[in-house]
Amino acid sequence: MAKEKTVNRGTVVIGSLVIALFAGLLYTWSLFVRPICEQYGWGMDQVAMMGNVMLAAFCGGSAIGGNLLPKWGARKSCICGSLMFGLGILVSAFIASPAVMYITWGACGGFGAGVLYTVGMYVASAWFPDKRGLVMGIFLAIFGLSVTILSSPLNAMLTGMGVHRTVLILGILLTVLLTAISATVMQMPPAGWHPAGYEASPGKKNVDDMRSLSVGEALKTKEFWLFAAAFILMIMPYAFISSYTAIYATDVKNFTAEQAVTIVSMMGIGTAAGRFLGGAFVDKLGYKLTYAIFCVCSVISCLLMLVSNSFAAIVFAFILLAAGYGGRTPVYGVLPVIQFGPENASALFGYGCFGTIASSIIAPMITVATRNATGSYTASIIIALIISVAGMLCILVCAKDTPVMKKNR
Repeated sequence: MAKEKTVNRGTVVIGSLVIALFAGLLYTWSLFVRPICEQYGWGMDQVAMMGNVMLAAFCGGSAIGGNLLPKWGARKSCICGSLMFGLGILVSAFIASPAVMYITWGACGGFGAGVLYTVGMYVASAWFPDKRGLVMGIFLAIFGLSVTILSSPLNAMLTGMGVHRTVLILGILLTVLLTAISATVMQMPPAGWHPAGYEASPGKKNVDDMRSLSVGEALKTKEFWLFAAAFILMIMPYAFISSYTAIYATDVKNFTAEQAVTIVSMMGIGTAAGRFLGGAFVDKLGYKLTYAIFCVCSVISCLLMLVSNSFAAIVFAFILLAAGYGGRTPVYGVLPVIQFGPENASALFGYGCFGTIASSIIAPMITVATRNATGSYTASIIIALIISVAGMLCILVCAKDTPVMKKNR
């Protein structure tokens, strides 16, 4: 335990950010689709669907990872995630069947990335209880920017080396690098540890010193179910339209293909900026006001899409949509700590992740159904607006007297 007290917390955060960068590789799957089709002669839809399998497995891994952290500790949990992620991709270099690659790259790789995502975020933020939201925001921003940072190197590797060598090198790199970081860097601070000079708000007891609720106790509170409902609703306004952004831009707003690409690329910047700002705001403004600000971003975005045909306005609308989605994300990491205490916060975050599996699938289905029924995206945008308000209310009605405060009276 004495050794843990001397760990440089900055090193832990850097290790976590490296994990965030490479865990975000799941968003680069589209770069592999055409090369894999050409290499193996597989169908485009067969290969593209592998990315959806990976995303679904990622959500499951995020949920399980949150529960592994308090039980196994940071090191074992991260090693598990690193080996599943790295070896899943490494083995895929030798696979000649799309069905098997669904298991290796999709299920195994996606699950491992999800474990790393949740564990990395909570380990990094635990060392900065006074800047918990900011650290989570930085972690999430790096995770979101992964596709921007890594796309060019990956594309160059695929073009110059081919699929087999690229996947082989990537699998070896991920397995060795992430496992090494997990084994040497990733650890939670000792019980009762505080950074030098850290003080709770005047007149308030530090939540890190309180007895946390168990998972069972938290599941019996209305605050958890409000949190879970908001978590499910969080992704839906973004998922309603994000998959159809380019089509919406060209077919509905009559923009050029180049303008549509600009809109899509700006969404990546909006998501990253939202995640960073959301993390910074939640430390300064509290989780309720921060959540409300970014919900309002989503509402304004939907209104602009409904009433404007200006390219500049629509670009701004999609930046706001992405920022609204990204800015709410750190709140979901911080809120379980505030409401239920830090001990099982990652596990409760994990349970909240389960709902996003369904909502990320349901939202695009509603978009397709309403578009086919009405011939436009108007209905889905209005639904997204309503859901943004509903999600905001779920958080705003949470009482100031939190469950962890009640337990420690």
